[in-house]
Amino acid sequence: MNKVHQELPEYCYTVFPTTGEFALLRRGERGYCPIDVSLAGSPDIRSLADKLNQQFGITKEQEVEMLAGAMHGWETSKATPQSHNADCN
Repeated sequence: MNKVHQELPEYCYTVFPTTGEFALLRRGERGYCPIDVSLAGSPDIRSLADKLNQQFGITKEQEVEMLAGAMHGWETSKATPQSHNADCN
């Protein structure tokens, strides 16, 4: 993993775009860890991801960078902070 990626959080929450699943992304890891939110009723998972990320001080830009790294590889420029002034699959 590139040293610059250490500026990204260790993890963040997202709604994985290809599946619509609520998911945890881990810095430096490809793919995601789906999170079952069925016990929480039917939450608005986008709002849930935003709220949790905000509680942990994770910005929307960091989430986007983490998602790019998880989907396209951590060496992509989309997964670096300079490009923008979580049973695991």
